[in-house]
Amino acid sequence: MAGGALRHTGLIKTLGGALVIAAGIVPILVNFPHVSSGAGEDRTMAWTALGCGAAGVLMGLWILLARRAAGKPLVVTQRQWRYGAALVMTLLCTGLLVAALNTPPPQVLTGVPALLVASTVLQLFVPEGSEQDNVVALSDAQRRTWRRAIALMAAFGFLALCGAVALALSGNVFGAGFVLPFALLLLVFAVLMKREFSRRQNRTPQRG
Repeated sequence: MAGGALRHTGLIKTLGGALVIAAGIVPILVNFPHVSSGAGEDRTMAWTALGCGAAGVLMGLWILLARRAAGKPLVVTQRQWRYGAALVMTLLCTGLLVAALNTPPPQVLTGVPALLVASTVLQLFVPEGSEQDNVVALSDAQRRTWRRAIALMAAFGFLALCGAVALALSGNVFGAGFVLPFALLLLVFAVLMKREFSRRQNRTPQRG
């Protein structure tokens, strides 16, 4: 049983790490020629995309090589919704990368998917024993706090997404490239919080 779990964790670490590294290599290859040949804003965008790609490669290597966190072995999460969220974010980032590659380089947006995919894959791994289902009942005040936090995060994500679209339509691709990842992360985290809130609402709390 333990051996099967270890193989399962190793397989997901290998696939996830390779995916993140690949997403990081793409902006490096696409934007590296413009680091020296570009000027002004083009050079800044090239360096920014290059930095995003390098960060993606480093995070991918960590996913591949890391074995422990918080002093405990790393295992894959048992929260099934996280796999769905990872799949949705990966598909979204693939579309974003394809769109960015179809515009004249350099493009900051070529580096954004690497960071988004990395953050999504990282949440698939947790320290062993950290997901014990000791569900604690939420008080009325806590429920209101959760609902406010989810609503605010979704609202800010939507506003940021609208801002990114407005910047892109006005021709400010550089600004849109910075705002878009924050918008996507806020919206994704709002969905994740909603799922976790629903899970805690639907589970019967354990009695001490």
